Amino acid sequence: MAGIISLFEIGALGSILIVAGIVVVTVVLGLFIMRRIQYDHLYFIDITDKKRIYTHDEMERSINNSIKVKNKFYLFEIYIKNYKDLALLNDHNSLIEASQRLVNRLESEMGEGVRLCNYDEGVILVYVRDNGEVNVNLLAKSIKEITSRKVVLTNKTNIAMEMSIAVAQYPMDGSSLDSLLATINTIIHDSKKKVRPVTVKTTTSVVYSEKISANMPKEAAEIEEIKTALTNNEFKLFYHPIVMTKTLDILGVECLVRWNHPTRGILPPSAFLPILERTGEINVLGNWIINEAARQMLVFRTKGLNYWMSINLSVKQLSNPDIIKDYTRVLQKNNLEASDFYLEIYDISSYSKIPVVRDTIDKLSQMGFKIAVDKFGRGTAALTDLEKVPLSLIKVDMAFLMHAKENILYSGIINALNQYVKENDIIMVADGVETVENIEWSVMYDLRYLQGFYFTKPVDAQTIIDEISTCPWKVKSVGMKGITLDTPTL
Repeated sequence: MAGIISLFEIGALGSILIVAGIVVVTVVLGLFIMRRIQYDHLYFIDITDKKRIYTHDEMERSINNSIKVKNKFYLFEIYIKNYKDLALLNDHNSLIEASQRLVNRLESEMGEGVRLCNYDEGVILVYVRDNGEVNVNLLAKSIKEITSRKVVLTNKTNIAMEMSIAVAQYPMDGSSLDSLLATINTIIHDSKKKVRPVTVKTTTSVVYSEKISANMPKEAAEIEEIKTALTNNEFKLFYHPIVMTKTLDILGVECLVRWNHPTRGILPPSAFLPILERTGEINVLGNWIINEAARQMLVFRTKGLNYWMSINLSVKQLSNPDIIKDYTRVLQKNNLEASDFYLEIYDISSYSKIPVVRDTIDKLSQMGFKIAVDKFGRGTAALTDLEKVPLSLIKVDMAFLMHAKENILYSGIINALNQYVKENDIIMVADGVETVENIEWSVMYDLRYLQGFYFTKPVDAQTIIDEISTCPWKVKSVGMKGITLDTPTL
């Protein structure tokens, strides 16, 4: 009996060991297969899963995996330029359906090795592995053709979408997903300035390439000249006052950088900023700007001018991992408070699109810096974007404000925005004031701060001290319900 029990126990033990061995082999094999799929060099497409339309998280994982194993790829962003207008004319579900139908069309008509994602509202990402045979220009033209056709919804509604298409290449245009997206945002915003050699340009798409072109030798010389200018301290800050509507007193100044070229004189930002953005040297210039602004703030204070400073930041700068450290150092060096500075961001929609930008803005806000959105009404920002960001100031583009005279839709947006800023203790500035009519219209919409060439053009620090600080445009009587102004002397 004991022998039988012993044999039974041995048999049970053997069965357990066999089962355990099978489990181990299965797990190891599974891990091997998973690892093989993860490091598959053929577009990261699992042979058992042919789907090419990805969720937001799936697309990010796929791209990050490709970066991990150093696979070259192109990342296209298809940006629906008229998304905000479509949102006003259609319900949210219709827009979602339209975007999904567009993605489905791209999926069915594009070749193998392409991954697609409805990445954000109005934004579609297209991932294409660079196997050495990809013709990026033909691919861009194909995307343009596919997206230019109207989308027909289930309810038979036709929706015409206007597209901008930009492309970045890994690793040439960025070493991470965040930096690639930052590059793409810069491309879209600077597309009209031709900051890169244009390889495809149509009415609905602008696609750039870093390939050698006839302009590259000239551009290389310009890059070296700008780098020399940084070394030789040839850049200079000019200041543009922001005044209070009720009193016309100056409250702060926006810092605007100019290049004091040794032979060509004072050059505007368009002569150097696009190149600095593309090369990454914008971070060097940005660090100089915050240091110079802090130094000049202390000089102004010795003259009794307690102005706050406003500084512009690009997406590329907000993607700089050293910006928090650099700004902290400036505050400590000059014994200044972060609340003395407003940081103006043109592409505030990047807050929700690019995680590293969102993290940087949040950290700067927590430090005490005041976050501002620049040129609302001209850029890509929507009211929904403003709600997500810790804002202290909104600059409304004057052209947008003047449209409210004839367009009830614009008027409604301004009224809603005004209500929002009052409820959230946000400063709203009419930006681009050039005429008395501009000021009267700003007063009518209860915009309590003004900035523009009506008062003065941007001037150097000494002119601010000697002339502008006296507010030569001021008159005896100014009221919120009506305003009479003399012609400025400057």
